[in-house]
Amino acid sequence: MTICEKLSALREIMERKNLDAYIVSGTDPHNSEYLPAAWKQREWISGFTGSFGTVVVLKDSAGLWTDTRYFIQAGEQLDGTGIELHKLRIPGAVNYPEWLAEHLPAESRVGLDSHCITVNEMRELNAKLNKKNIKVVEECDLIGDIWLDRPALPDGRLPLVSSEITGVSAREKIRSIRELLRGEKSDYLLLSALDEIAWLYNIRCNDIEYNPVAISYAVVGLEKAYLFVNRSKVSPETKTALEHEGIEIDDYHHLSMFIETLEKDSRFCLDPETLNYAVYHRISDFFPVEETTSPVILSKSVKTDREIEGFRLACLKDGIAMTKFFYWLEKNVRNSITESEASKKLSSIRALDDDYVSDSFENISAYGKNAALPHYS
Repeated sequence: MTICEKLSALREIMERKNLDAYIVSGTDPHNSEYLPAAWKQREWISGFTGSFGTVVVLKDSAGLWTDTRYFIQAGEQLDGTGIELHKLRIPGAVNYPEWLAEHLPAESRVGLDSHCITVNEMRELNAKLNKKNIKVVEECDLIGDIWLDRPALPDGRLPLVSSEITGVSAREKIRSIRELLRGEKSDYLLLSALDEIAWLYNIRCNDIEYNPVAISYAVVGLEKAYLFVNRSKVSPETKTALEHEGIEIDDYHHLSMFIETLEKDSRFCLDPETLNYAVYHRISDFFPVEETTSPVILSKSVKTDREIEGFRLACLKDGIAMTKFFYWLEKNVRNSITESEASKKLSSIRALDDDYVSDSFENISAYGKNAALPHYS
């Protein structure tokens, strides 16, 4: 399907659902900036491949909102699609909630997938649209109805990182979270940000390219801790090791069922800045909620001696790789070297180290006019 055909198919569903606009988020249920293929819905509907932006589709128009990093790229990728570029982070910029409030008539209906918008973003959207009594219709993944070859969730294996590398075991980290829960007079902390879960449980994965995280949720209670993840990712050895740290494994899609089994007077700590609205809504329907910034954010910002040692070693190793690359480039620059060839050469030199796992992000290898694009690839 072309972009125009995809937009037409989406508008047909919008018509059946009595929607005047539909918001296509640029994130996933974990508020990730970089996404697994299954949640690249913004890219699928628009053709825009940047890491930040939101698409809004109306009955007779569509727009993409993104920032200064991607103005040139978005202009090129949206050409001929019928999707207009709306520039953010410049003087006079109007983000999509304000734009919708201005352009939609009163009593309109706006659809979105509430798994792919945070609590705070949903509140901001409602605050803008309520002024004209515009209703936000939640939990409608319309893209899934037309994206027939949508990729499945990734199923890579889930390795552990030893406390010899991190400096602190998962059991110790969980114990510190429980102390905070007692201070908040709460029973459970739910985490959805993938980097926080990876740090807390000392797990890694390759579910998102260049991001060593696993698609998952975590719940830490006063008595037990849980990891909700695709079970096929967890080997028997990893399962045993996690259980030794006091972590029980449950299926990724069983979070809602788990919530329903808890005692009704349980109290949850939730971070509205990162948690998606669908899960928040589900929990707040059953339990009292204490909204707070996730304690993991600050805890993982304080590095152990072993982590600092690891950072320094990584910088040394990468410095050696870069020196070798610059030497190669100097010797070969008079030949015809493409941006892609230079990028592959740098990665191949890094990969020679025995401790290499992957690059930390896609190389920005740019020449000439392309060097003006901050995230060019």
